[in-house]
Amino acid sequence: VLGVFGCFVSGIPYAFNLSGVGLGVILLALVAIVTDYSLVLMLRSAHISGSFSYQSLMKSAFGKYGFVVLSFLQFIYPFIGKYQAIKKN
Repeated sequence: VLGVFGCFVSGIPYAFNLSGVGLGVILLALVAIVTDYSLVLMLRSAHISGSFSYQSLMKSAFGKYGFVVLSFLQFIYPFIGKYQAIKKN
């Protein structure tokens, strides 16, 4: 359990340690701006398509097969993360 907890908690300080404080703050701000912009785009797309959930937005954007792939990836993602956390230790 500590290994899984340590992966998420120590990620940002480790990145700051590798990049330095100045570049680390710049990169953190850049990631925050890109994330915010992508969320705004996703919300606007949902409003235009009349979608009320992430799954229905992906279905309207990528069709039936995209929806199936998305559902599979959302199901399998926690298992991949857990495998990577165990593999590190």
